Formats: sequence, structure tokens, C-alpha cells
Amino acid sequence: MAQASCARLLLFIEVALCFLEYERKENTMVTENKEATLAKMDEAAEKAVEDFKVVVASEPNGVEAVARWWKDHYIQAGHKRLARILMAIL
Repeated sequence: MAQASCARLLLFIEVALCFLEYERKENTMVTENKEATLAKMDEAAEKAVEDFKVVVASEPNGVEAVARWWKDHYIQAGHKRLARILMAIL
């Protein structure tokens, strides 16, 4: 009987260790994917800044008007809702 209990305990420990190793690998993958995604987003933001400079140069009054509108409404409405409003125009 004691051998059966020891065998079950060892099996339980082995399963627990496998689970912990799986969790560690999953967490590492999520972190790596998140870092890669954030790096891509940083690159996209840099391109957006360059594109925005072109827009500002060609339409300075329009850009200022949108910036003022955004500033007046983002606290109450939130950035995502304002972005959706702008995207609906296109």
C-alpha cells in the first residue's frame, strides 16, 4: 500500500513539474510575442510621425483644428471613440 502511495505521489510531482515547465514556456512565448508586437508598433508610430509632418506642412489649419477638437473631447469620450469617429470619415 505504501508503494502505491509513493508511486501516486511521484506521478503527481512529475505531472506538476511538467505543468510548471509548460507554463514557463507559454509565459516566455507571450512575452516574446508582446515585445515583437510592441517593436512593430513603435516602427509604425515612427512612420506615422513622418507622414503626419507631411500632412501638417500641407494642411496646417486643418491639423490644428483636429488637434483642438481632440483635446476638447478626449477626456470625456476617450481616445478610441475619437479615433473611430475620425476613421468613419474616410
